[in-house]
Amino acid sequence: MSFDLAVLSATRPLTADQARDAYHRLASGENWSAVLTPDDRIAEFVAAVSARWPEVDTLPESQLDASPWSNGFDVSPAHVLLNIRWSSPDTVIKFCEETASRLGLNLFDPQDG
Repeated sequence: MSFDLAVLSATRPLTADQARDAYHRLASGENWSAVLTPDDRIAEFVAAVSARWPEVDTLPESQLDASPWSNGFDVSPAHVLLNIRWSSPDTVIKFCEETASRLGLNLFDPQDG
């Protein structure tokens, strides 16, 4: 079980309903280019988060249990979907929220819509 976050392109502001729709479409496998437009800030976000906590797909097996991620990032030029272990410290979520906000990106929390 994980706590999920979606960081979405901010080439245009999204309402909560638009972000929810984008998240559901992306999570169901729809091609990102049909949902959002590219945003260079997504790569900046991924770089910042990965510098602090490397993507689980890049870690040796001996370090997997220490990772806050429950699986690899779902990333495109317009979004990143993060699955954070429930047991991870709150600092992981706070860092993601603060970084997305600092970069001016749309952030969607599917747990509470």
